[in-house]
Amino acid sequence: MRTLKTNIILLIVLNLILALTASAGEKWLQFKYDSGHSGNVPDRSVTTPLGLIGAVPLTDAIFTAPVLADGRVYVVDGSGVARAG
Repeated sequence: MRTLKTNIILLIVLNLILALTASAGEKWLQFKYDSGHSGNVPDRSVTTPLGLIGAVPLTDAIFTAPVLADGRVYVVDGSGVARAG
């Protein structure tokens, strides 16, 4: 039971952090920024060092990108277990 509570708390914290950073970010009109889907944005830079914001233990590897919709993060692992936070 403690693990479930820990997972829920981690998902809530991750959800809040992602919601705050998503609202501060810019809107890309297309996947990977441009019509060629290159992901290259020469007028942008990444500040370093990068760090881990949060982590949630799942039952298997993640093979797809998580989805952020309506302020929630959705993820499905390789075993088909879905999590939303």
